[in-house]
Amino acid sequence: RNITFPSLAYSAINQVNDNNKDDRHIIAQIRGDKKLTIAANGALTTAGAKLTSGGDVTLSSGGNMRFESVQDHTSRESGREFTGSVTQQGTELTSGGVLTVISNGSILFQATQLAAKGAMDIAAQGGYLYAQAMEESNHYEKTETRRRWYGKKKTTTRTRHDVTNKVTEFTAGGDINLLSR
Repeated sequence: RNITFPSLAYSAINQVNDNNKDDRHIIAQIRGDKKLTIAANGALTTAGAKLTSGGDVTLSSGGNMRFESVQDHTSRESGREFTGSVTQQGTELTSGGVLTVISNGSILFQATQLAAKGAMDIAAQGGYLYAQAMEESNHYEKTETRRRWYGKKKTTTRTRHDVTNKVTEFTAGGDINLLSR
């Protein structure tokens, strides 16, 4: 009834300690050379998936649609420096022709990229939600000060903090039609 294209989390490095991490996701990738049609009686959910076709792409659901992003986490500690980042893998819907998305429920687009060489037709009975996904990176430096009888005093200073919001993008060679009831 429901169709879900989940992602699978894995670590790119052996986690000997908590200070070094590289947590990523393997995503679902579906490609139709001529045409791609996915129809669900219930909900249709993707987590960072790539759905592409050289021709038309048609997605339909009897319930809600959720095009979600997944978070990848990286952190490294080396000497007195620590860097960490959170990046997003958004769902990508790419059509070499017309891109059609029809939902009898609502549609969530979280950092989703929709691209069509032809027209783009999107219809939802329950409405739309365009959600951003936050990407961030941090850089810290540690300093140690020795004291005579108190012991060591450690200080951690954040030297850089960058935040970028990844948004939903609609790109079409023809018309873009968004319909809601």
